[in-house]
Amino acid sequence: MPSSSSMTAWTRKRRLVILLGAATCLMAAGAGRSTAAEAAQKPAQGEEGWVRYSLPGMQMELTSRWQLLGSDGDQLVFKVETYINGELRATREMKRARLRVPEQYRRETIVAGGKKYDCKVFELGSTTYWYSEEVPLLGIVRSQNGDHEIMELLDSSARRTR
Repeated sequence: MPSSSSMTAWTRKRRLVILLGAATCLMAAGAGRSTAAEAAQKPAQGEEGWVRYSLPGMQMELTSRWQLLGSDGDQLVFKVETYINGELRATREMKRARLRVPEQYRRETIVAGGKKYDCKVFELGSTTYWYSEEVPLLGIVRSQNGDHEIMELLDSSARRTR
């Protein structure tokens, strides 16, 4: 029978795998086209285009960095790097449908990464998104599933001004 300390380590690893999987799946949610959403997801001229998010809820610092590599039809192609306590732990290429902002949303101003964002807040499935056209690539400032925050913007390669 495993000791309580090895069981705790196993439980932490399991939670980490579940969190990473959930974040990846939720980022892939929301297919469709929206002109404003598409514009905000493209990097600014001359920028390599990346965003960095914190993935809260763990006892360790978990972050991800998304860099736009290009597009494949209606999907964006990203290089996604996952860091634990500042150390690169995983790199993968991922395709993600462009986020579609529905016609019905509410406005809310939030602070993320030390910056203030005017956001369109809406739900897709069980996930709530805070979306801002100032954020390159994904447009996502924060996402939350129920009471559990999934990810929050830390910084990005450029800020959009329209």
